[in-house]
Amino acid sequence: MTFFPRYYRIFDICIGSTFPLHGLEPCEGKEAKLHVEFTPDGFEEDRYEWLHSWRAEDQKVLLDYARVDSAYVLRFPSLAGFLIDFNQMQVWCYPLGSSGQNTVAHLLVDQVIPRILSHLGRVTMHASAVQSPDGRIAAFLGPSGQGKSTLAAFFHNEGWPLLSDDCLLFEEKQGRVVGIPAYPSLRLWADSQEELYTKDDSGLHEFKPMAEYSDKKQVILRTKFTCADFVPKEIAALFLLNTIGEESDAGDVFISPAPGAEAIISMMKSLFALDVISSGAAENNFELIGKIAQSNLPINQLTFPREYKNLPYVLQAVKHYFDGSRPY
Repeated sequence: MTFFPRYYRIFDICIGSTFPLHGLEPCEGKEAKLHVEFTPDGFEEDRYEWLHSWRAEDQKVLLDYARVDSAYVLRFPSLAGFLIDFNQMQVWCYPLGSSGQNTVAHLLVDQVIPRILSHLGRVTMHASAVQSPDGRIAAFLGPSGQGKSTLAAFFHNEGWPLLSDDCLLFEEKQGRVVGIPAYPSLRLWADSQEELYTKDDSGLHEFKPMAEYSDKKQVILRTKFTCADFVPKEIAALFLLNTIGEESDAGDVFISPAPGAEAIISMMKSLFALDVISSGAAENNFELIGKIAQSNLPINQLTFPREYKNLPYVLQAVKHYFDGSRPY
C-alpha cells in the first residue's frame, strides 16, 4: 500500500508525514525539510546500545537514546520509538505496546522534532507564549508541570492570542531575541479543561485525546492561522515560572528581575536536547543561551500560587509589568 504524505507546518519548517498530525497547520508551497513515516512493523530495541536516559523524580525512565553512525534512536519505554537519520532528514516512527497513532504523533511533535532542531543548532525550550492586545509577546519558561499550558490557555481566553503551548524556538539577532511558535493548539489536563472551558465553548474549539496513555486533551483552537503567525516575533519579556504553595492570594503574585546566572540555569534546564554526551552539541546550546542572556531581552522571575483563582492576578501582574504602571 502506498501512503501519500500530508504536509504540515511546525515552527518555521515544513514536514511531510504519512500519518495525521492533529493540531498542526497544513503547509503549502514549501519544500519539506523533514520527512516522517509511521511504521507499525516493530522496533528492534535490543540491537541498540542505549547511551543515556532521562528520568522522572521517582527515577522512572522517561526517554532513552542511542547513536548509530549518523543516526539517533529515541525510545519512550512502552510508548514509541523513533529512528532519526540526519543524512536523509528522515524519521521512522514505531509504536510500542498498545500505543496508537495519537501517542506516536504527540511524542513526535512535542518531543522528537524540538530535539531534532536543537541538534541542528537551534534553541528550542519548554516555553509557552502569548501576544498582548497591543502586539507584545510574553513567553513563560519552565519545566513540565509548572503550569505553562494553563497560563497560556487563560491568557488566550482573556484576549491574549496563543502563539505556542509547550515549546518555543528562540533566536538571537543583533541583541534582539525572537520566538517562533511550534503550533497553535493546547494540551491540558482534564481539571484545567473543566476550569477554563465550559460547554458553551464546544462550538469555538475542538477537544481531542492527546494520546492513548494520558488523560490530557488537545484543545484545537477555532482560529484561522496563516504563514504570518509563524514568522519570528520579538519577545518583549521572558518570565521564569516559580510556583508557590496553594494557600496564597494576589499579594503573592509578583515579578522580579532574574539574576543572570539563574536565567542561564533555567534556560539550560528547559532545553530540548537530543545528544547530551556530545560536547559539541552542549557547547553550541550553551553559547546560544549565553547570547540570549546577554541580549536586550528582559528576563524576570514570575512567582505565583498554583491555584486557578489566582490566574486573573497573574494576568494583571503581566499587564502592569508591560504598562510600567506598578513596580513588582
